[in-house]
Amino acid sequence: MKTILKITALSAVLLMMVGGFHSCKGKEKETIVMLSVLSETVWKTPILSELPCEYMQTTEIESGEVVHMGLSQIEGFLYERGFEYLLKVKKERKEQLMMDDFYSHNYSLIEIISKTEKPR
Repeated sequence: MKTILKITALSAVLLMMVGGFHSCKGKEKETIVMLSVLSETVWKTPILSELPCEYMQTTEIESGEVVHMGLSQIEGFLYERGFEYLLKVKKERKEQLMMDDFYSHNYSLIEIISKTEKPR
């Protein structure tokens, strides 16, 4: 039963990736975006995994897109729990996705615009 669920989940991910490639046509490969990062993380179990992982809760300011990113997903950025951030990052579309890629973009820190401590 678990195998059937994993195959179904993998099929769904592949369909989303194909749809994502189609929608990316004509878009820039690299953009500069502003990300808001919340002070608390969330724990989720990734597709095709049985172990939960910790993720930052981020929102792309211009589009309003919410993305849960791994704690080391933004190159050059060290996340500290208890702080909210406003970041300027470079968002670069990956040319080719591998089977174990959870993200279709690479992110790298340009600047920490603000870092505000939030009470727990």
